[in-house]
Amino acid sequence: MASGKSASEAYRQSGATGKNADVHAARLMVNDGIRKRVAELKEAQSQKCEMTKDQFRQFLVSVIWAKPEDASFNNPLCEIAMTKAGPTAVFPSKLAAAVQLAKLTGWNEVEKVSVEAGDTLTAFLRQIVTK
Repeated sequence: MASGKSASEAYRQSGATGKNADVHAARLMVNDGIRKRVAELKEAQSQKCEMTKDQFRQFLVSVIWAKPEDASFNNPLCEIAMTKAGPTAVFPSKLAAAVQLAKLTGWNEVEKVSVEAGDTLTAFLRQIVTK
């Protein structure tokens, strides 16, 4: 699980047998000791990453604002694309970078909108009925 596998996959990989790996894995994840150990392993794994969330965010912003004329083999933001003319330096997709940035910042989360009729509607309906 710390390596990105689901609880069911980790259960199967541990050598455990049984038809209902999903059920058994879910039951084990309720155990505080197991849940804490998985959290520890995930934290240790994330600390191995050489890039922080803020650095990743800045990378995405840089890709989005990059000018096409700045594409070169020396630009660390560029990838190498093979074309008929040979290797070419290109920026990653700006749209894909924007999607990742929206996920990272939570911009793609659904906004909750609540509408209340309240006493205003009740008062309006009373006016209509009394006329």
